[in-house]
Amino acid sequence: MTKRTITEIYTDGSYNESLETGGGCFLIKATDGAYQANHFPISGKGSSRIELETVIAALSAYSDDVRIVTDSQYVRKGITEWIQHWQHNHWMTANGTKAKNIGLWQQLHELCALRYIEFQWVKAHRQQFENTYCDLLAKEAAKR
Repeated sequence: MTKRTITEIYTDGSYNESLETGGGCFLIKATDGAYQANHFPISGKGSSRIELETVIAALSAYSDDVRIVTDSQYVRKGITEWIQHWQHNHWMTANGTKAKNIGLWQQLHELCALRYIEFQWVKAHRQQFENTYCDLLAKEAAKR
C-alpha cells in the first residue's frame, strides 16, 4: 500500500484580549517542501472562533486535497466527530445547549465535502516549526 502524498496546511489563530482583535495564519507546505505563508486580521472574538475561521480561510484559498494540521482540538474534533451529532440533533450539543458558530461549521462542512481532507492535531507550543511560525504570524496579525 502506498502512502498518499498531499499538501499540508498548518493553521493557527490568535485572539488578543486587550485589543479585542484576532489574527489567523495558514502555512501551505507543498509536496516539494516549498512554503507559502498567509496571515491576516480576523474580526471575530474568541480563540476557538478564530481558529475555525482560519481553517475556513485556508480551505477557501486552496482547492486541492490537503491535510490540515492544527493545534485546535475544537476544530479537529468539531469537524471529524461532533458535527455529525450536531446536524442530527438540530445543532444541539450532547449536553442540550445550542452549538456555537453554527454558520462557520456549516461553511467548513461544505468546504470539506468537495474534496479529500485530513485533519491532524499537533500540540501547541512544543517547538514544532510550522505551528510555532503560524502562532507568531497569527499574533502579529492580531495586533493590527
